[in-house]
Amino acid sequence: MRLAEFIEKVYLVNAKETKRRSTYKNYSDIFRIHVQPRIGDISLRRFRTMDAERLLKDVAAKAETPGGEPLSHSTLERVKAFLGSTFKCAKRLGAFDGANPVKDSETPAGKASKPTHAYSETEIAAILSVFPDEPVRTVLILAANSGLRKSEMMGLLWKDYDGHTLKVAQSLVNGFIQKPKTEASEAPVPVNRVLRAALAAHRVRQGEMGRDGFPILQSEVFTPLDLANLVKRTISPRLEQCIVCGEQKSEHGPTTGHLYERNKTLPRWRGWHAFRRGLATNLHAAGVQDKDIQGILRHSNVKITQDCYIKSIPQTRINALEAQGEKHAQAVEKAPNVHQLNESRPN
Repeated sequence: MRLAEFIEKVYLVNAKETKRRSTYKNYSDIFRIHVQPRIGDISLRRFRTMDAERLLKDVAAKAETPGGEPLSHSTLERVKAFLGSTFKCAKRLGAFDGANPVKDSETPAGKASKPTHAYSETEIAAILSVFPDEPVRTVLILAANSGLRKSEMMGLLWKDYDGHTLKVAQSLVNGFIQKPKTEASEAPVPVNRVLRAALAAHRVRQGEMGRDGFPILQSEVFTPLDLANLVKRTISPRLEQCIVCGEQKSEHGPTTGHLYERNKTLPRWRGWHAFRRGLATNLHAAGVQDKDIQGILRHSNVKITQDCYIKSIPQTRINALEAQGEKHAQAVEKAPNVHQLNESRPN
């Protein structure tokens, strides 16, 4: 069997039945964009480690992001993982025997991934000050105080809220409803005073559409609010205003009479996940234990919380550096300077 045929007719079909829709879409995109154009008619049993190596190098050399930049190392790792998983599936089904040819291939360096961002309390306050209007303000308060993922916020129904906690019963990805990401993700999310007040006022504004079966975040036609569209149509344009004329970046052109210059007094939009990281970071800075932060974010492993979500420098490291600096300063003060040393030397 050709490798392309196995991936298309067996592996992806199996993934569609067993994986989350978002995972299946990611697999399909990797195959369509990066793998299928590069494997030709090669069969499963003839695909070797050198073929995997060549494919990965070609992807690294020629593929680009939608913005025209080289792919990151983590993206190339995902392409390799997809190929490796394909051969694992083939071995389980008896379509391939022998060692997995992808295992010993080397992933090219790729472009270094950009550091992820966590919103500080100051940044959150600055963003809220720009959006006093509803429902944007309530959405931002929900993101900042719950730590929910974007898909989880879009999947929330009023029946999932009991006045004290939010139950994550579903998420909405690419228009499809699916179960929470992991079993840990189904844990209830505590609601603090600020979010409780915002949700109460939000439900009153919705009136009849605030009943249990309706989405908490609704569009104008009462369907779940698309948060990607909210960013595109409302949030980003307002945060990307020109300091000279106040026009949005998308409306700037030759007829404006001047070059676009972003108003740097406005906060930058760093994405919905920056609120989730920000909650972890701000709680950590307030002295909350990492295990408790893990529970609030509903991670299956505290190491994920510590490595990927808590962005602040531990106070112990700051204290250690301060102490070292103080010792250094004292040593410098006690040491004689060059002029004193020269005067003390005999002629």
